[in-house]
Amino acid sequence: MSTEETFGNISLIGRGVPAPGAVRFGQGSISWKKTGGGRSVDVPAGDIETMHYSQVPGGVVVTVRRTGDKDPVKLKGFKGADLVNLKELCQTRYSKSLEKKDVQITGRNWGEVSVTKSSVGFTVDGKESFELNTKDIASVSLATKHEVVMEFHMDDAVKDALVEMSFYVPPSSAEWGAPDWPKDLAEDEIEITGAKNLQDAIVNVANITTDSGTPIAEFESVSLIAPRGKVAIELHASHMRLTGSAADFKISYGALQRVYLLPKPNTAQTYAVLHLDPPIRKGQTFYAFIVAQFNQNEELEIEPALDDDLKRKFPSLEDGVYEGPSGDVFVRLLKAIGGCKLTRQGQFTATEGGAAVKAANKAEVGHLFPLEKSFFYLPKPAVLLHYADVESVEFERHAGPAVATQRTFDVRISMRAGGGGHPLPGIPKHE
Repeated sequence: MSTEETFGNISLIGRGVPAPGAVRFGQGSISWKKTGGGRSVDVPAGDIETMHYSQVPGGVVVTVRRTGDKDPVKLKGFKGADLVNLKELCQTRYSKSLEKKDVQITGRNWGEVSVTKSSVGFTVDGKESFELNTKDIASVSLATKHEVVMEFHMDDAVKDALVEMSFYVPPSSAEWGAPDWPKDLAEDEIEITGAKNLQDAIVNVANITTDSGTPIAEFESVSLIAPRGKVAIELHASHMRLTGSAADFKISYGALQRVYLLPKPNTAQTYAVLHLDPPIRKGQTFYAFIVAQFNQNEELEIEPALDDDLKRKFPSLEDGVYEGPSGDVFVRLLKAIGGCKLTRQGQFTATEGGAAVKAANKAEVGHLFPLEKSFFYLPKPAVLLHYADVESVEFERHAGPAVATQRTFDVRISMRAGGGGHPLPGIPKHE
C-alpha cells in the first residue's frame, strides 16, 4: 500500500451547498482540499474518535467524528467499490473500523432527538434522518409548553441555509418527557416539561451567549474596492459585520479562510484581503475576496471590548491595546478573534520597489503579487493562483516591426486539472 491514497470528486458537506474537492488518506491525517484552492480541512490521526459510512442517493458518505467538541467531517462522493479499500485504510493507518450506519430516507418526521457536544441528531426507527451542528444554533426558545424552536446563525457567505427548526416533544417522550407532568406548581416554580428538558440540553452544548450587540472592535469608514463601497466593520465573538449605505453583510468566521495584508507599491495604501469560502453575494455577483484599502499613514489605537466570558474565550486579546497602522491593526485583531491565518508580502522585490509588478487582468489594471506559495492579482477581479496548482507559466511578446520598442510583455499562467489559463498582459519589460 502506498504512503497515501487520494480520492477525487469528493464533496465536503456542511451549511450551504456542498463544496467539491479531493480527499487524501495519509499516514498521519485525513486531508480534504477544495478544487481550485480555498477551503481545506485536516484531521490528525490522534483527533479521530470514530468513523462510519452511510449509503445515500448519489454515493457513499463517510463521517469522521473528532474528539472533544470539534465538528464532525462529512465527505460525500465515494463509490460502493471504494468501501473495501476505505475499510483497510482506516484500520491500518488510524486503527479505526469503518462501520456502516443506516440513514432514514423515507421522509418521516416522528422520531427521537439525541444531543451530543457537537451535534443535535434526529433518528427514525434507529436510522439517522439528519444531524445539526450545535455551533450553528443561535438561540433556543419554547414556542409552547411542548414545542422547542431553534434559530440558526445567519451568514451572508451561505447562499441557501436553514434558519429555523422546531421539535414537538410530547409529555410521554421516553428520552425527554417529564413523568410527573402535569402537577401543581408553587407561585415561583418553573414548569418542567419534555420540551423544557430538551431546551436545557441544547443550550448546554450550543454555547449560546447573549450578544449585547457591542462589538469587540470596530473600524469606521473602511474603503472597499470589491464589493465597492464604504463600510463600518464590526468584529464580534462569532462573526464580523460590514454595514454601509449599500451593503449589510454578516459573515461567520468559519467562512473566513485566510486574510492577506499586501502593501500597494510606491504608495501609502495597503490592501487587506479577506478570502471567503463560500463567497458572499451582492446582487448577481459572488465575491470570494473582500478587498479593503487602508491608509498606512493613519495610526489607530484600539482596546478590545471584553467582558469576563470573552476574556476566557480570547486570552490572547488580554495583551492590552492594539496600535499601529490601520491596516496592520485590523488584520491582527481579525486573526486573533476569527482564528484565521495571516499572509503578508513575500521576499520578491520589483525593480522599482514594492512587492508586486504592474499587470492587467481583463479591462482592469492592477498589481501581481508573487507570494511565498501563490500568485495574487489585485485589486479586481482578485485572482489567487497557488503554485502547487500551476501547470506552466508562458512569457509572450508580440511579433512585428515594433517588437524592439515594446515596453511590456504578457504572462499566461495555465492551471492543472482544467483550471484554464489566466492571461496577465502589460507587465513592464524591465521586470
